[in-house]
Amino acid sequence: MKKSPIQLALSLIAVNIIFMQFPILNIFLYPFIIISTWFHEMGHGIMALLLGGGISKIQIFPDGSGIATLSNSGSLGNLGNALIAISGPLLPPLLGYLYLTSTKNIPRTRLLLFLSSTALFVSTLLWVRSTFGFFFLLFLSVIIFFISISNWTKSQIVTSQFIGIQAFMSVYLSLGYLFAKSGNVNESSLASDTEIVARNLFLPNWFWAGLIIVLTILLLFLALKSLAKTHRTTQLPQL
Repeated sequence: MKKSPIQLALSLIAVNIIFMQFPILNIFLYPFIIISTWFHEMGHGIMALLLGGGISKIQIFPDGSGIATLSNSGSLGNLGNALIAISGPLLPPLLGYLYLTSTKNIPRTRLLLFLSSTALFVSTLLWVRSTFGFFFLLFLSVIIFFISISNWTKSQIVTSQFIGIQAFMSVYLSLGYLFAKSGNVNESSLASDTEIVARNLFLPNWFWAGLIIVLTILLLFLALKSLAKTHRTTQLPQL
């Protein structure tokens, strides 16, 4: 049975939710969880670079957690520190929107996957300094690269949508962390991103956590609406 982009997206969301209920099935989500962690840590790093800071290293661990160690971030001021902190949890849903809506156009999907594989490869070589993260991200970059240049249109669409959906779901999976003042990463207790924002600006961390969740839901709604509106009659290749 052929599926439209919106039908496929809704089906993959359902699959994702079902898999999350059974730990044994998480192995199928694991690569996408690691990619979402990379999105998160790169969100911190990209904002630091934009504000004149730098990235010392990025560490990604087997449990799906990660740390971005930044250089010169202390000289950016309170607003800069807050922007760096909030960019981590905000980048995954922003990219989730991009990955989902790209599947309305096959060449755009291929280009996005190609650029993703390149960014994964380059950023890993430059900044990733945890052994697991280094080799696993390089492995993922190679897999995504071959998918992007292949003639496997169905695989390209499913891969892009699955990356996008897991990027959105990563916010749901981190709800406890977002509403907490601190969290454990690789057996170290660190202030949560929302707590860093609260310390550098105003209002409690739960306000910033709520804002991130609202923006995530809005972006997911807009992505699904775009898929439904633009291609009501378009059918994807046979799945």
